[in-house]
Amino acid sequence: AIITLHGAIHAVHGVICAKGAVAAGVVIRNAPGKGLGAFTIRERRVGDILGRYEGEVLTERERDARHLGIGELLPEDEVWLQSRRERGVGVTGDYVLAFGPDRFIDAEDPELASWTRYLNHDANANVGLFRETDEQGETYP
Repeated sequence: AIITLHGAIHAVHGVICAKGAVAAGVVIRNAPGKGLGAFTIRERRVGDILGRYEGEVLTERERDARHLGIGELLPEDEVWLQSRRERGVGVTGDYVLAFGPDRFIDAEDPELASWTRYLNHDANANVGLFRETDEQGETYP
């Protein structure tokens, strides 16, 4: 998933860095009422590509079982959950992005995610997502 700018963004200063944030001209800092948020530190134009929403691609069954407790946990789900526990990675589902039928991107694991996991939603959104396509026109995250 690619994140692109639809409207104005104003530069602010931040205090926390995340993987790829500095290169993208973004800092991660506290966002009142939201936890951490991504903020630009340079001017942007409409249509600018901000970055890729990266993480583990899950099916709806995997998302439901692992994050929502719905359905049966398969052996591979148990291994996945154990790995998360051992590494101190949560399973809140707070960083899961629905991205098409039966496709979700789970960016909760910081080893697999980029700074874009800190983008927060707003009623007056100024960024949007679009799917990347390969040479054959197939979409993929």
